[in-house]
Amino acid sequence: MVRWTQLITVLIFVKVVKTRHCRPGRLILQAVRDVQTENNHAWTEDPAKFREFYAKQFRVHLGGEKLLENTTGESDFLQEGLEEIIGHYKDVYKTEHLRAIGATLSSYLSLIPAAFLHAMSHHNIALPLDPASTSIQYDGESFYLHLSGSPSTFVVPELPREERRAHLVGSLFDSYMKPVFQRLRELTGIDKHSQWSYAALTLQRSYDNWMDKASTEELKYLLREDYEYVVGGSDPAWFERSGVRDRHPLDLPFKFVPDVYNEGKTVRMKYRCCLYYKLTGTYCYTCPAITEEHRSRRAEEIISARSK
Repeated sequence: MVRWTQLITVLIFVKVVKTRHCRPGRLILQAVRDVQTENNHAWTEDPAKFREFYAKQFRVHLGGEKLLENTTGESDFLQEGLEEIIGHYKDVYKTEHLRAIGATLSSYLSLIPAAFLHAMSHHNIALPLDPASTSIQYDGESFYLHLSGSPSTFVVPELPREERRAHLVGSLFDSYMKPVFQRLRELTGIDKHSQWSYAALTLQRSYDNWMDKASTEELKYLLREDYEYVVGGSDPAWFERSGVRDRHPLDLPFKFVPDVYNEGKTVRMKYRCCLYYKLTGTYCYTCPAITEEHRSRRAEEIISARSK
């Protein structure tokens, strides 16, 4: 939480810089840098609470304990690990439709960048990333994405925040997500455009939610800065240049439909079908492949199920 003395200092600083005709956006970001450094103690002060939050919100497990019965942790994730979890979901869904399993796993794995970027913006912390030491704990349809290692501080005094952010976002997508997605394509036949569209959907929804719930204007501004960099300013090559019509790969033109879980609100429709119906026989309410009549029926089914 920002102390009143810090807030007063920020306000005074805003007035001084404005009189010098500086950009207020730059000023607000500097104020965020000053006060946000307090948040990087979230991991060291209460690691159990920190781990619990990311496990609950993103299905990302940062601890060493076993949460589910099985784990791919005894083998290299990019090699035998992904093969193991694909085989597991083939058994769970009793299917040989590898592309649908690849789509589902790509959607699940998109929670890792969401967790990473949340920790970066909210706590000045970088989650540990190494494809070789990643594992999935699983039991039936349930899963946790396990990242080995401890989070580290995002703040590097000798580097401007923008440079440090570029380095970390590049590591996240170019060095981590890209090889994971590429290996999934080799094993399942899912295409890169679908994979990155699932990541784009997860991240755009996440940033909307974070900005709505931001506790201060400074944090909201920082989230907006990070969002605009991730979905527009980052290198398209990190995402295999999978965008449409010269757009950034994460800046997809999503359509919106009524949110059946929150009356009066809207939700993004998926840009590409996730093929979940191939595994379960049921289409997602936000599927782009169904008719509006079908979508209305799905909405009625969902509302009916929730009222029971």
